[in-house]
Amino acid sequence: MSFFRRFLPVASEAHLEAPDAQRRIPLYDPTGSVGRLTRTFRRRLRDRVEDLFQDACAAGDLDTAEELLTVVENMQKRRENSGQDRRVDDEFFATAREELARRRRAAQG
Repeated sequence: MSFFRRFLPVASEAHLEAPDAQRRIPLYDPTGSVGRLTRTFRRRLRDRVEDLFQDACAAGDLDTAEELLTVVENMQKRRENSGQDRRVDDEFFATAREELARRRRAAQG
């Protein structure tokens, strides 16, 4: 123990513990640069159209959002028919339709 005290001065009454491995460390990003950075690394065209759908929903342009969702669905159908895409994810379509319907109800009422 004297070896560590010689090079790393630690108080003798200090109670040091390892941090909790399950604790989530919050990311401090006030400018949102991490979100913009991860968005630019999405390379597939479908990812870009999905981002446009989210932007249209956030802006309140629900007609454009519905058209973009139709575009993504058509892209998925073409890929399924040609057998190119192995990343089939129908969960996005279900949640996107629910989000669109929820925003339409909020805009009407």
